[in-house]
Amino acid sequence: MKNAFRRLEPIFNLKTPVLFAHRGGVLEAPESTFKSFKYALEIARADILEIDIQLTKDGEFVVWHGPDLDNVRIENQDNRPSKRPRNRKNIFHFEWNELNKKAWVADPKVKCLNKKRIDLSDVPMSDDRHLMLLSELLGKFPDIPINMDMKESFVRKINDSGRKNFRDNIKAFSDILRNDPGNRTIVVASATHIFIKEFRKLNGEKIPTGLSMFEQLLLKF
Repeated sequence: MKNAFRRLEPIFNLKTPVLFAHRGGVLEAPESTFKSFKYALEIARADILEIDIQLTKDGEFVVWHGPDLDNVRIENQDNRPSKRPRNRKNIFHFEWNELNKKAWVADPKVKCLNKKRIDLSDVPMSDDRHLMLLSELLGKFPDIPINMDMKESFVRKINDSGRKNFRDNIKAFSDILRNDPGNRTIVVASATHIFIKEFRKLNGEKIPTGLSMFEQLLLKF
């Protein structure tokens, strides 16, 4: 009888309590990978996937919190992230062809280590640990609700694509969401107020959004 009185969460229309899988289970599986999202849905029985979106140097939208790649083994890069050059530490330092099926995420235990002690040489180079494009994730999990966060790299200029600022990047991001092959609810969030404001301007009420940090402060005070 108790279940009959559980209320519906108003955005995703799911019975409460609702379980979000933060990066697919950041403390339980290699974050933001197919392996972690599969674990979240099949083992943890999560209701909603929570993901973050970062841009590569050439403007591809990757499922990654980052922006650093300290827990990612990368082909042709030093397996000790502390030894990587300063211009090869973050996801926006790489073009997608340098990461596509060439970047594998370590298990969560790596996050407990001192960064100077991290050695990624034993990270398995398996398909379920690859970094993924947003479009790939949408195709692999077509009907799963998703909460996604636009991260700081949205502000970057993408020279070769003609995308000059965050507005152009958010437009390209919105186009991917409008072509989502799945049947699901997507909520877009960002701590950066101008990102959320521009996303709403482009999409109206078609795609729900979270509150920016500025809006949360307004509500509180």
